[in-house]
Amino acid sequence: MRVRRWCAAWCCVAVLPVLVTGCAATMGSAPVRDARPALYGAWELVGPDLAPGTREVKLITPHRFSWTTWDVATHEVLAAGGGTSVVHGRAYVETLEYSKGGTEGLVGQTLRFEVAINGDTMLQRGVEGGALPELREVWRRVQ
Repeated sequence: MRVRRWCAAWCCVAVLPVLVTGCAATMGSAPVRDARPALYGAWELVGPDLAPGTREVKLITPHRFSWTTWDVATHEVLAAGGGTSVVHGRAYVETLEYSKGGTEGLVGQTLRFEVAINGDTMLQRGVEGGALPELREVWRRVQ
């Protein structure tokens, strides 16, 4: 019940559309040398692979992260996960401790990403040789 109330509250958040190509082009113009202060907080996935009728929010703190995906109409949690995180410059590293909804096979793995932040938009991509090198996601900060 507690999760449903949390999800319902997040469903009220309006998301501005972001074009992935425009975001990626903008990211290169203003690199963030140390992403730590800018990375912490709540982020909502805006592209490119957001399933219709769903929302996904990620919370990042100095030492932990969690994410939840839910159906906007039914408020049903479809997937969730979280664990520890660390940031070194533009490198963002997650170690998945728990998961539901299709990523259970990644539990225990360390996932390495490079992040670029421009204003309220974050581009997160998997680093070559990591468990998710093909991952490219665009997130918008939740206000």
